[in-house]
Formats: sequence, structure tokens, C-alpha cells
Amino acid sequence: MKSSDPPGREHPAAVLRSEIDRTAESHGGLVLVAGEAGIGKTTLVTSVLGHARARGALVLPATCWEHDGSPGYWPWTQVARALRRAVGPERWPGLAEGAGRGLAALLGEEAPRGDGAHGQGDFPLHDAVTNLLLAAAALHPVMVVIDDLHRADAASLRLLEFLVGHAWSERILVVGTYRDADLTVDARAEGVRALFAPLLARARLLPLTGLGADEVATLMERATGRRPEPATADEVWRRTGGNPFFVEQTARLWASGSPVPGMAPGLRWTLDRRLAQLPPALRAFLSAAAVFGREFRAEHPGAALGLAAERADALVALAVSARLLAPGEEGAFRFAHDLIREALYAGLAPPEARRAHAAALRVLRTARDDSLPTELARHAVASGDEVPAAETVALLLAAARDAVGRLALDEAVDHYGRAEARIPEGRRGARARVTLDLAAALNALGDAAGARAAFHEALVLAREAGDHQLLARAALTLHALRDPARHEPLHAEAIREAHEALAGDGGGVRGRPPLDRPALDRLPLDRTARELSLRAVRLARADGDETALGFALLARHDAIWSPATTAERRSLAEELLAVARRGGDAELESQAAVRRLGALLEEGDPRYLAEHRAFVERAERSGLPRDRDEALLSRCAVATLTGRFDEAEELIGRARPGGEQWAFDRASLWRHQRWALLLASGRWGEIDALWESAAGEDAEAADGLIVALTAVQRGDVDRAVRYLGECEAGGARHPEWFAPLWLRFRAQTAAASGDAELCRRVREELAPLGDRWAVSIAGYDVHGPYVLWASVLDAALGRWDAAVAGLTAAWRGAERLGAAPWSVAARLRLADALASRAAPGDAVRGAALRAEARREAEAMGIGGIGGVEAPGERAPSGNVFRPGDGAWTLRFAGRTVHVPDAKGLHDLRRLLARPGADVPALRLLLPEGEGGGPWPSDRAAARRHLGAADERVARALAAGDDGAAAAADRERAALLDELRASHGGAPGDEAERARKAVSGRIRYALRRLDRQHPELARHLSATVTTGAVCSYRPERRVAWTL
Repeated sequence: MKSSDPPGREHPAAVLRSEIDRTAESHGGLVLVAGEAGIGKTTLVTSVLGHARARGALVLPATCWEHDGSPGYWPWTQVARALRRAVGPERWPGLAEGAGRGLAALLGEEAPRGDGAHGQGDFPLHDAVTNLLLAAAALHPVMVVIDDLHRADAASLRLLEFLVGHAWSERILVVGTYRDADLTVDARAEGVRALFAPLLARARLLPLTGLGADEVATLMERATGRRPEPATADEVWRRTGGNPFFVEQTARLWASGSPVPGMAPGLRWTLDRRLAQLPPALRAFLSAAAVFGREFRAEHPGAALGLAAERADALVALAVSARLLAPGEEGAFRFAHDLIREALYAGLAPPEARRAHAAALRVLRTARDDSLPTELARHAVASGDEVPAAETVALLLAAARDAVGRLALDEAVDHYGRAEARIPEGRRGARARVTLDLAAALNALGDAAGARAAFHEALVLAREAGDHQLLARAALTLHALRDPARHEPLHAEAIREAHEALAGDGGGVRGRPPLDRPALDRLPLDRTARELSLRAVRLARADGDETALGFALLARHDAIWSPATTAERRSLAEELLAVARRGGDAELESQAAVRRLGALLEEGDPRYLAEHRAFVERAERSGLPRDRDEALLSRCAVATLTGRFDEAEELIGRARPGGEQWAFDRASLWRHQRWALLLASGRWGEIDALWESAAGEDAEAADGLIVALTAVQRGDVDRAVRYLGECEAGGARHPEWFAPLWLRFRAQTAAASGDAELCRRVREELAPLGDRWAVSIAGYDVHGPYVLWASVLDAALGRWDAAVAGLTAAWRGAERLGAAPWSVAARLRLADALASRAAPGDAVRGAALRAEARREAEAMGIGGIGGVEAPGERAPSGNVFRPGDGAWTLRFAGRTVHVPDAKGLHDLRRLLARPGADVPALRLLLPEGEGGGPWPSDRAAARRHLGAADERVARALAAGDDGAAAAADRERAALLDELRASHGGAPGDEAERARKAVSGRIRYALRRLDRQHPELARHLSATVTTGAVCSYRPERRVAWTL
């Protein structure tokens, strides 16, 4: 026990000191001190702060505020400010920079921006605060003290859970106080109660109960300077339940002469008695101060009452001496206990309270210090009719936009809802606009039902207002947020109604009259939305309405999104950028910049990387968590694209809890970016683990496509072909932002399957895309240049010159973009194409390219070259030995190659079809049962010619000159055909001739195959015997598709 311990709190004080000691020496944790109001929670924690400071700890205090209008993350704003003061101006910039510029929004140092997209999750702020405290803990132990956690907003509690979960091993101790009884009995606390559950599971709990009679006597002595008689102490103990605050208040009144029996049992009565004894001027001042909140600046209530500054200072001094107020931070003052403020506020009659809030609003709007928009909105709402409704709505909308910038989406929804309710019924257009913002915020929070209801209301209001541009805006917003896998009648009706309405306004498509409603209903909905967006753009341009034009351009860009519209989308993004800059709309400018970047990447423009770096710098400078989140996601994609896999891994880890998109929750977006990284680096086992970990989660629209693409990349062609067949048979649709992924999958599957008709069909689809790049999910996922996949199909069709030219272009394009993995992929496939084409010099060039690409792949950490070597390299099953359109598809041991036709391949295929059977060489030589002509009389000469041809084939193969080998083989075949046509021979001579010819053809085929598919060549060399009788005899049965 220490003399500083509060009476009756020796044990919990010792526990807190032991937690502080462990934090200073090892690691911290979470301690929650629970109890009713006035039980001494804050007093207990305050008593050990001196011990914490003596152990070198930075003590960072904060207090939660109970008002509905309190700003999101308010306690964490106080913690950050306290740390800034504690470390001083020399160390603070380094800590803040390490945490990220998102802290600026938390600290109120960044102005809110426009009312665009409604955030993408609260991870960036969580990460920033955690990084800030971790950095501080590297210098000193850190003790965060948060008072009145039961009053915290939901976002602050989620941040606390995040911090405790991520910093448990660091020197950070978090001590929180809360009223457990309030959480139990107050119905309004249901949401907070749910958020407390995971905290309680992690925390060390210190529940505080009432003091005993002896401890009450000790506390009364400390409060008044004289010890009560045991009977008095017992009576106070019975009336107060040992609540220290009740005891102290009762003791002071008892010391002033009031008898203990005359005291009411409730604290409010005690407080009212105490406050009633104050001079009227002081009580009026404190009542005005109570309207501002628990902490305030002395000049604010004085200004609200019209007092001179000197008079206000005198009243503050009087209140401090009466222990009703205490000095706060940075020249502010706070109430000694919040119950005092509550009692003062409750003493205001409703008209008085409304007038007091209106006065507070006037003071804060003219004050030099920047008040939070949330605080201004709170006063406006509480002022009722004392403040014009239009002014209240404007302040609520400003508060909502500020909350969006801080990613406090629950708070934003509340502000939008309050604003909507205050707009007069007759102003339907204004109500519709606010309701649209509310719908988008609800959608961002995942409240699908609430968002749908708000969208419906906005459509009704726009229709009643006769505002067709607004109707189009509502319809196009719905279209952008739709789930393509579901038919939503509200969405369909809105698009068609707005299309019809704008046609009547002169927004029709040039050269075509407006369609009647039956014809409109027959149009595909996506096409109708595209036409609607075009009409909205034309009307906005004609009207000169910059606000409407900005939205229409954005909607048009997103409505026409497809791999074929890159040029138009880039033009729209550049016009949108100009509109945003003219209007000073930073949010719209950010959205335009993101879309322009995506178009540059799709075009393979080398300027992309430099402009991306500039975009990231601007986003991080903005200080808004929303922008920092966008930058983090795009950095993940660029790191994967450029082969910086370790960096991508780190960034994806940081992005895991964040990254909300309109159609992606954070878990699926994190999973998709991690899958893309693992696919690019060929880490198949980790991909399996990734999908196993996602078992039980809600399936996403493209999960089947992603699994099938992984299968064909690994060589499991049968699974990919099954999925492709199911999609084509069932008419399955993937979201349009997965169209590039779908094209890549179909190209790879077609090539790997050897389906010539499918290859030709997909090749035709890819032709118009030229050297553009396959970019999915707003630029977060890149799947190489389309010319690469077109060339893979050319190779599958045996169009070797086209394949070589296309793969060379893909290689050069990847180099210009700095896309190292795709440069490796293109060169490895180019090496295969060169080997298959077998033109003079191809073999040497291909070998050099392959060696160079393998070295670079290994340096990047691409596992086993598995992610890039061929369209299906490591299949567990599904062996193929099948001729195609000008080329053979051979797959064995999970590796697929395409090779040109050769007679030896036909011989081998016939042997594979009859495993274990003896097939005469004569039958292989004359498969149609042709009769042989007479053998030349000069048999020695014939043998010399055939022997010379065999030697030329062997020398050419040994030298790697595939062209010379093929020419010699053709010469040998022609000689045999000529001899067969002009000579007969004895049966033994025919058999000998067949033996030598078939053996040479098979030997030639295997030598070529050894360089293209060594595993298959080794298998066939070991299992195929040649001679007068040939056979294929594997040790175990091997299944083949022939």
C-alpha cells in the first residue's frame, strides 16, 4: 500500500502498478476498471500515474463524450494530441511521419473535402494510431488512459480492439474506465455492449464496488479535514452505498453544517443542493458552460452570455476555487466531475436549452479556433427553431462530409439522416440529393436494406420534383452499385424511367429518335444505362451545369467500362479532371485521377509509373484516410506488377482489414490481391491455403473464375475446360470489371485444351485489343498484355510467325512498363515458339531467351518458374498426345507444349494407343496397308543414301539446327517414298526398310522433344522400343488423351 492509494483501493492500485512495471520491462496489455458513476474509477487510475511517470512512461489521457453529436474517434484525437505535447516539437514530426499522413484528419488539421465516395473502411486510421503508439513505445513505455469508455463511439471502440490485438507484445498499456451498470440497463447501449465483448475477453478486469464504513470515514476525513464519528460514518455509508463521489459530496455538505439525516439518498439531490448555494451569476455561467461540453474555453460561455472577458475570468476563478472546475488542456477548463455538468444542463428548461445552444453556435462560428463541424451541427440541432432550418441542414451536411473524410461512416449516416429530416417537404429536389448521399453512405456501411429504401425514396422524390437530371443521377448511382448476379427491379425500372425522361429533354442519341417504352424494355439494361449516361453528359454540357457534368462524366466512364473502351474512358477521365479542378473539388479530382491512371495502365503507357508515384504522394499528403487507403491498394498492385513481391506482401498485409470498394468487401479485396501476388510468383501451396482459409465465407461473383484460372495456370486443364463449359452452357455473367480476367482465362484454356475452334474464336475477340493490357478491379489487378494471350493462341494454332511477332511485342511492352514478371512470361513463351517454328537461328535465340528469363524469374522469387512458363505447366493429371490445326498438343507430368507436325509423332501416337502391344514397323510405315514396290537393285547405294540422310539429321540435331534437321528428314522421307513407288522387294527387305525408317522417325521426334519437353522425352525413351516390332510398355498404366 502507498499513501497515495485511495481509501479501500489498495489492491486494485497494486494491480495497476504491477501492470505498469511489466509494461516498462516487457509488454503491456489492456486493463478495464469498471463500476458505477462516482465509484472512484478515475481517482484510482489517477493515483498510479505518478508511478507510471517514475518508470519513464508517457501518460496519454483521454475522455469520451456522451453527446450524440460527439465527433468520431474523439478519445483517440485526445491521445494523439497528448502524445504530441509529451514528445515535443523535436520528436513529433518523425513519429507522425512514420504513422502516415492520415493522422492529420484525426487531429483536425485537414479541411474536409467534397461529398463524393463515402469511404472505404476504418483501417487506415486504426493503422495510423497503432503505428504512432508503436513508434512512441520504441522510445518510452506508453500508458494510454481513456475515461468513460461506455460513452465512446463505435469506431473508437473498434480502434481500441485493433490496437490491443496488434500491439499486445509492445510496451503499450491501455487503461480504460467504464460504467458497467450503464451498459447493462441502458437500451441505447446495445451497440456499444456488443463492441465491449471482445475487449472484455482480452482485458484484465478491475471491478470497483462501494467502500466499507471504515474506508468511508477515512475518505470523509480526507475531503473535509476532520474525521467523523463512527455513527456518522456508518450513516453516510448506508445512504451512499460507499460510493466515493457520493461520500465526498455528502461530506462537504456535512462539513458546512448540514446534518447527515437531512441528506436525500440520491446524488442529484446532493448536487442540486450544492449548486443552489452558488451565486446566481456563477450558476448561470456554469449552465452556459455545460452547453459547450465537459471542457470549454473560458471566453465561450462568457461570450454567449454577453459578459466582458474580465468578468468571465473572475467567474472561472471562483468556480475553480469551489472545486467545480479544474484547469484543462491548452488554456481550457473542465468540470470537476461530469455529473456536475449533467446536473447543470438538466436544470435548463427546454426553451432555455435551445436558446443556449443557439448562442453557443453563434460564438463558435465566430471564434478564432476551428471548431469541429460535428460540434457546430450538434448545437444547431439542439437549437431547434432558434436556428433557421436551412442553416442547420447546411451544418449537418458539412459535418457528414467531414465524417466521411475521417472514415467515421456511422457518424456520416447519422448526419445525413438528420439533414434529410429537416428539409421541408416542398423542397423535393434538395431532399432527393441528401437522400442519395444517405443511400450511398448506408451502402458503404453494408446496410443493403437501408440503402435500398433510401434509393427508392430518392427516386420518388426526384420523380415528384420533375428533375430528370436528378432522376438520372439516382438511377446511374444505383447502376454503379448493382450486383450483376442479381436482378433488382428497382434498378431496372430506375434506369429505364430515367432514359425515357432524358430523351424527352433533348438528350437522345444523335441520329436516332427516342425509343418508346416497349422497345426500351427490350433493350439490355447495360446498354440502356450506357445511353442514359451519354444523355446525362450531353444535357449537362448543354446546360453549363458543372456539378451535373462532373457526376455525369463519372457515371458515363463507369457505365461504359470494358476492355474495348479504354480510349473513350481516358478522354472522359481527362475532361472530368478539368471539371474537378475548375470547381476546386478535391474528391472529384481524386476520382478522376484514379480513372485516368487506370486508362494509362491499360494502354501500356510508360508514363503510368511516374504518374502513379505522383498520385500516391498527393493522396498521402491529403492526410485523409480515404486517400491513403486508395494509395495503399494501388501500391499493392504496382508492386506485384513490377515484381517487387516482398514489398507487395508487406503492403497487402497492411491492406488486409481495409480497402472497401462499392462491390467488394475488405476481406474479398484483400484475398483477391493476395491471390494475384501468389499467382504471379507461382506459390501454389499458398494459393491452396488461401482458399482453404476462406472456406465458409460468402462466395464472390468471380470466385469460380479465379479458381478455374488458377487451375489452368497450374496445368489442370480438365477442370478449366469444365468451368468454361458450365459458364457457356448456363450463360453465366461475371462482373464487368472481371472481363479482362475472363478473356485471359478463355485464351489460356483454349490454348491448353487444343480446341482449335475455341482458339480461333477467342483469338478474334482479342484482335481489336492490340497491345492494351488486361487490367481488372479499377487497376488493382493486372493480367498482362492482351497481345501475349493472343500469341499464346497463335502458338496453339501453329501460327508460329504470328506467335513469335506477338510475343516479341508483349516482351517489349512489358519492358517499357517495368512489368518484370510479364517480361519473363513473354520471353519464356517466345523461347517455346522459336523452338517450335525451327527457322534458322531460332534455336540459339530461344535458348538464350529462356536462360535469361529463368535467371530473372529466380531472382524475383517466382517459384519454379511456375507462374509464367507456359499456359499450364504443372498438371497433376490429364496427359495429352493429340494433333491439332498445324501443331500437336503434348501434355505430360503437368507440362504442356505445342510442337509442329512430324511423322515420328504419328508413330508414337499409334503406340500410345496400344500400350503393351507389339506393332510391326511395317504397319507403322504403311498404315494404310500399301504394297511396296521392288527394292532397288543397287541396295548398297540405297543404304548409302539413307545412311547419309540419317547422319545429317543426327548432326543437325546435335548442333541445335532444327531447320537443317527438318530438311534432312524431308529428304530421307522423299527418298523412301521414291523407292517405295518404283521398286519391289522381298518381305525381309521390306521389314528391314520399315525398321530403319520408323526407328529414324521416332528417334528424330524424341530428339526434338528432348529440348521442348524433357520429361515426356525421357518417359518415351524409357518405355518405347523400336525395331522390326515396336511397342510402348510403361511400368504402370498411363492414361492418354489421343
